[in-house]
Amino acid sequence: MRRIHLGAVAFLIIGCASVPERSGRPIPIPPPSRPVSELLAQLREPDEALRTRAAWALTGVEGPAPEVETALEGFRDDPSENVRLAVTWALAHMTMAKPQEARRPPAPDETPPRMLRQTRPIYPASAFSARVQGVVLIEILISESGDVVYAEVRKSIPELDQAALDCVRQWKFSPAKRGERKVPLVAQAPVTFRMF
Repeated sequence: MRRIHLGAVAFLIIGCASVPERSGRPIPIPPPSRPVSELLAQLREPDEALRTRAAWALTGVEGPAPEVETALEGFRDDPSENVRLAVTWALAHMTMAKPQEARRPPAPDETPPRMLRQTRPIYPASAFSARVQGVVLIEILISESGDVVYAEVRKSIPELDQAALDCVRQWKFSPAKRGERKVPLVAQAPVTFRMF
């Protein structure tokens, strides 16, 4: 599972004064609230809603968990798009937890998404007045149709987080592909707010 880095920049011209840039505070992914064995059993249920909730909950599994990864891999082609999206999100986070050398290289038939529409963030008035600037890192889930269907803040500047989320939710992509098949994909999107 590859993560793609995408960027958005908001530029404001404010004389020549330099404003210090804030560094985003990392936001950890919470661990599952229920036992992993229970979630894995729920993943095999016929009910789509149960499978979807179980896959989302497995996102927070920490450390090496090959049995969880193997179970999730088996649901990449689930008939339900909601399950496929949740599985993609969970698998991406398991991949991110691995050291770089342990990650699967991209297959030759994988095509990353391509940006079709990128909006710029709207600087919140209160953050502008307080001269807050920096980069908010947003993690996005791009659907098989190329829409941003889910987004979470990974590095937070609280005064700018909502504007960054609002911005990336409007983006549109050509879908990622594995061979000729459209697939969901997780990407990181740094959204920059800077005053000059």
